[in-house]
Amino acid sequence: MKSGMLAAEAAFGVVHPDAAAASESDASPASETAEKQDGPADMSPYTHALHSSWVHKDLWEVRNMRPSFSTPLGIWGGIAYSGAESLIRGMVPWTFKHHSVPAPGYAGVGARIGVEGKEKDFPISSLDAHSTSPASAHKPPHYPPFEPPLSTDLLTSVALTGTNHAEDQPVHLRVVRTGKYVHEVVDRALAEGGRANVAIGGGTEGVRNVASALAEGEEGGVGKEGQGKEEVDRAVKEEAHTRREHVRVNTEVYAGLLGRACPAAVYEYVDVEGEEGKEGAEGQGRGEDGTWKGKKLVINSQNCIHCKLCDVKVPTQDITWTVPEGGGGPKYSE
Repeated sequence: MKSGMLAAEAAFGVVHPDAAAASESDASPASETAEKQDGPADMSPYTHALHSSWVHKDLWEVRNMRPSFSTPLGIWGGIAYSGAESLIRGMVPWTFKHHSVPAPGYAGVGARIGVEGKEKDFPISSLDAHSTSPASAHKPPHYPPFEPPLSTDLLTSVALTGTNHAEDQPVHLRVVRTGKYVHEVVDRALAEGGRANVAIGGGTEGVRNVASALAEGEEGGVGKEGQGKEEVDRAVKEEAHTRREHVRVNTEVYAGLLGRACPAAVYEYVDVEGEEGKEGAEGQGRGEDGTWKGKKLVINSQNCIHCKLCDVKVPTQDITWTVPEGGGGPKYSE
């Protein structure tokens, strides 16, 4: 919470330098102490503020606690080490690193999902997602029935959070690699004067509309045989391919992980009528809108409680969480 407050204060100082300078010094005129910046914002004051706060001090003292469990000491040795180091408040000259361990049944998963040798383009081992093992390595869990008020169904639990997002706002959960999203929306927008497909990852319809709008007025146009139409078709095909690959891997290998793990029923892998068994050019049951063998990903972003499980845990690492409009999200109360 404190780190977020420091980030907000630093961002405010960058966006409104005059107001920030005036609040810091009443003696000097704001126009003399603040300089207007052009180009990308410099958020380096946040780093300084964080390192100067009690947050950094507290986190530094416990930096070795969890990583010590992954050392040769093992779990029990890690617990003992963590207890001993906590007595001296982390005053040791070393810092342990996290080392991920493949989940049971993870070996050979690249070959099973058809991405063996393509880890650069489709990484299957990344941070916490590396601990997600295929569904075939486990037995389906049996959950006891809900016992209100001690336990409730998902949608009732979502209602208790008070979460809300404006109905007509752009989707904030996108099926696209974060690096690609940043390159397409941020880097290209800066390099090409704002000409970037901001709908990337939000579905084929949105990508088509934005790509068509960008191509309007260019030589060839979107309605003629020219570069504009080719660019629109390319963007739509790439969007459909990305979503189709997500559905393929996450339904065939991980039994619809997000549909099971998301605590707010945001993700659903639904059956598409008339699509099951439908074959494409390569005979693999693919649909033009991102379906795979009769399955389609539906994102109920209005339910999102911003836990970021999808961004962190999904093995395909192709869900990008972006900030929703208007401060939408959960509003917890007593």
